[in-house]
Amino acid sequence: MKKISQNPKVIDDEVRGVIDNHTKQIKDLQTKNKRLDERASTLEGKIQDLQREKESHADQINKQERFPRRNNLRIVGFKSEAEENPIEIAKEVFTNAGVENCRIERAHRDGRVVEGRNRHISLRFLFIWIRLPSFEILARIVPKRIII
Repeated sequence: MKKISQNPKVIDDEVRGVIDNHTKQIKDLQTKNKRLDERASTLEGKIQDLQREKESHADQINKQERFPRRNNLRIVGFKSEAEENPIEIAKEVFTNAGVENCRIERAHRDGRVVEGRNRHISLRFLFIWIRLPSFEILARIVPKRIII
């Protein structure tokens, strides 16, 4: 007690020094926090811009994927077999539908392999000599087998 009462100026100076040090640290932390808040808001803006750009790109990709599918048909209902030829299956379907002079660029099984379900045959025409009959005619000839 004697030392404390004898040196109140020293204690007062030490307390003021500690308080000044803490005040400086608080101001530094407030400045740093303000910079981080500004940076976070800038990054959030960039994230929103990137999300809009991603959505735009997804729309463009979807549009580009749709155009090549214009000349495609999907045939469903044929059992998958080992060593099958999807082009021959497609030609058989169109022969049964009364379309004999069509040329198929490519045909393949499409979709996931699911046990108990047959995959679709996706085909693309090279060109057609005779115009294809309407969907209604095809639906009557080969019911529930062709989806256009």
